[in-house]
Amino acid sequence: MIAHIGIGIFNVIVTTIAVAIMDKIDRRKMLNIGALGMGVSLLVMSFAMKFSGHSLTAGVICVIALTIYIAFFSATWGPVMWVMIGEVFPLNIRGLGNSFASVINWSANMIVSLTFPPLLDFFGTGSLFIGYAVLCFASIWFVQKKVFETRNRSLEDIEETLRTRKAAADAKDAAHANS
Repeated sequence: MIAHIGIGIFNVIVTTIAVAIMDKIDRRKMLNIGALGMGVSLLVMSFAMKFSGHSLTAGVICVIALTIYIAFFSATWGPVMWVMIGEVFPLNIRGLGNSFASVINWSANMIVSLTFPPLLDFFGTGSLFIGYAVLCFASIWFVQKKVFETRNRSLEDIEETLRTRKAAADAKDAAHANS
């Protein structure tokens, strides 16, 4: 119980710091740094679990790696995604879009929570966390290719960017269909 309280307090402190500096650092950069930090910490934790046996040193490495993972998540993906969800929907559907994005986010959290025990049994701790690390690294690619910067931009400017991207994608699809 004390460990959970400590992790929660740590999470709140790091998130508070992240919210305070979020408008000073590009959101894409925060997401990429967060994904890199989370991925590396998961790899370290995986290797400690897989190759160090059940030693005290492996346990300490795992606790430190988990704390670093929480710090990177709480400083980046946690707060940045909630801010960006509020920024990327056009005004006429912002409420509905925010609600839908929240349902998707919480549903994904539920899926991870429900699948974790059977995946842990199937793959084992070391291998499972390597898989999660790969997903962190894949998110860097996704952010680079699909996410645009929203920091220091008005909601109207963000909406125009989305409309321009949609028009370009539609034109590309139409050209592809005609060829």
